[in-house]
Amino acid sequence: MTQPAQSTSNPLLQLWRNQESRGVIIQIVTMVVVFALLAAIARNVVINLEAVGKEFSFGFLLWPAAYDIGFSPFLEYTNRSTHLRAAVVGLLNTLLIAFWGCILATMVGFVLGIMRLSSNWLVSKLSYAFVEFMRNVPILIHILAIYAIVVTLLPPVKKALNVGADAFFLSNRGFYVPSPVFEDGATLVGIVLLLSIALVYFFKRWARRQQDDTGKIYPVLWVSLGILVALPGITFIATGMPLSWDVPVLKGFNFKGGMAIKPEFLALWL
Repeated sequence: MTQPAQSTSNPLLQLWRNQESRGVIIQIVTMVVVFALLAAIARNVVINLEAVGKEFSFGFLLWPAAYDIGFSPFLEYTNRSTHLRAAVVGLLNTLLIAFWGCILATMVGFVLGIMRLSSNWLVSKLSYAFVEFMRNVPILIHILAIYAIVVTLLPPVKKALNVGADAFFLSNRGFYVPSPVFEDGATLVGIVLLLSIALVYFFKRWARRQQDDTGKIYPVLWVSLGILVALPGITFIATGMPLSWDVPVLKGFNFKGGMAIKPEFLALWL
């Protein structure tokens, strides 16, 4: 009788014949090749820069930027600030636009969705037309059009529109609104507010667990609103209401005080 032939297959060959393993190997080899090419390009750039007396570094980030940024609500910025600070200002402005854009898009999308599902033919078609128009027109055209409308149609600063309580003004330089001024004790109010949010979170989890275990339903909404309003409110009053408002006032050729929402921000937001 002949003995069955023992398998003499190479383990590497078996690994290659496995479809999943082969896919992983191909991806690894591809990444190695890509990074090798990038390293070669970077090395070539460094050599060429050294040949002309240039240094490859990020030291330029600490040089003065020498350009202005018209909207910087979070950080103080002048044209003598560094490129790094300018980059941080740009990043914060981008996050601010994204935050308010998400809020506006959610509200508009909700309303348009309800309109689109309406049984009224006109309302449904208006929603459809608006969505198709916004989809098919490039976003850059929207930005330029809104900016042109704000700058062209709104009055100059000297004739700014008073849109409320001598504290809100609208002009071609932007929308001027009061800005909050936090005084002593505001930090404590903020801490209590954060603790209230955490307390609401844990209360909701506890109430959900109790409902699953016992079937008892707790008034989560009203309790949460009570916590969020009562605790920070009491702290706010107890600390002497550490909040005032800096109202914009027209002085000379522009408004002083308050906060200006620039046309550029409005164009990107809307």
